Amino acid sequence: MTSTTVHPFSTYQKQVLFGLGGLLFTVVLDFMLFPALSSVLLERMGLTTGQFGLIASAYPFAAGLSALVTSGLADRFDRKKYLIVFYAGFLLGILICGLAGSYEMLFAARIVAGVFGGVVASISYSIITDIFHEDQRGRAMGALQIAFALSLVAGLPLALLLSSQFDWTMAYFCILGVGLVFLSGICLRMQPVAEHLDRSWRQGCTRHLRQTVSNRRHWLAYSNNTTIVFGDVLFMTFFSAYCTHNLGFSEEVLPLLYGVGGLMALIAGPLTGALADRVGQVPVFWLGSLLVVVNVSAYIVLNTKALWLLLTVHALLMIGITTRMVSSTALATMVPAVETRGAFMSVDASIQQLAAGLAAVLAGTVVVQAVDGRLEHFDVLCFLVMGFVLVSCRLMHLIQQALGRQSA
Repeated sequence: MTSTTVHPFSTYQKQVLFGLGGLLFTVVLDFMLFPALSSVLLERMGLTTGQFGLIASAYPFAAGLSALVTSGLADRFDRKKYLIVFYAGFLLGILICGLAGSYEMLFAARIVAGVFGGVVASISYSIITDIFHEDQRGRAMGALQIAFALSLVAGLPLALLLSSQFDWTMAYFCILGVGLVFLSGICLRMQPVAEHLDRSWRQGCTRHLRQTVSNRRHWLAYSNNTTIVFGDVLFMTFFSAYCTHNLGFSEEVLPLLYGVGGLMALIAGPLTGALADRVGQVPVFWLGSLLVVVNVSAYIVLNTKALWLLLTVHALLMIGITTRMVSSTALATMVPAVETRGAFMSVDASIQQLAAGLAAVLAGTVVVQAVDGRLEHFDVLCFLVMGFVLVSCRLMHLIQQALGRQSA
C-alpha cells in the first residue's frame, strides 16, 4: 500500500507516541531481558537448557491466553482505560520478579507479567491506528520502534550491568520505577480513545470474536506476524549463551553487543517507517528479510573471537529485524475494520505470544548443552529461522494482494 499524501504529526500525536513508547520500552525490555540473562541463569541457578526454555515460555504462553480471553472485550471499552488497567497489572508482575527468591516464584512472576503485559502492545497499536492517519502509520510504528531500540541501546546493557555487578533482580526494580513514571504520564495527558464505541457492534462478545477470527484477511496477517515472531524467538532464546559459551566472549561483552544492535535499530526504525510510507511496506519488508537471512546464516559459520566481526553481523541483523517489524506492523494495521480493530489486535497478540512460547520450548528442546558448556545444534535453529523468513515474505505479498482487492 502506497500513499502520495503525507500528513505531519500534531503535537498531541507526538505526546501520545512518547507516552506509548515509554510503556513499550519497559514491556520490550522485560521481554528481551530474560533471554539475555540465559548465560547468567544457566550458570548461577544451575538450570538446564530445557528448564530455561520452559520458564522463558511462561510469559508468552500466559500473554497469549490472556490476549485470547480478552479479545472479545477489546472494542467494548475506552482504549485509554483498557491500557491503564493492563499496564498496571504488568508492573505488578515486574514487582514480583524483583522480589523473586526462587525458581518457582520467578516462574509465577513471569506468568503474572505475561497475563497483563502481553496485551499492552496490541492496545497501543489499536490506539495508534485510531489516532493516526493511514499515511502516518509507518512513521508512527517506526517511532514506536525507538522504544524497542532504546531498550537495547540503554535499557538492556544497563540491566545486564546491574545483573553482573549486583543481582539480576535489581534490573526489575529499575523497570518498575521507569514504568510508574510513564504510567502517570498516560493517566494525566492522554485523552479518552473511544471513537470506536460510536460504531460499536450490537453483538455479544463471543459473536464479535467469532466474526473477527473468521475473516480470511485477518488470518493472513495473523500467520505472517506469527511466523516473524516464531523465527525471532527461536534465534534469540539462546543467543547470548551461544556468544559466551561457543564463541568464547565474556559476559562483559553482552551489554556492548546488545547496545550496538539497539543503536542500529534506533536508527533504522524511523528511517524504514518513513520509507515504508513512501514506497510501500512489502518492498521494505523484503529488504529487511534479505538482511536477516544473510546475517543469520553468518552465525552458522562464525567461529571467531574478533569482536568487530560479531558486532558488525549483529548490527546488520538488528537492522533487518527492525525493518521487518516496522513494515509488517504498518501493513497489518490496514487489515481490520475500525469496529473490529481492538479484537483483531488482541487475537493477533494472543497468537504471537503463544507462538513465542512454543518457539522458546522448541529452542530449549533443539539446543542442548555439552559437558564442556558449549551449546550444540544452534545451527539447526539458524536454518529454521531462515525458513520462516522466506515464508513470511510470501505472506506479506498475499496480504498486499488481499488489501488491493478490498480497495478495488
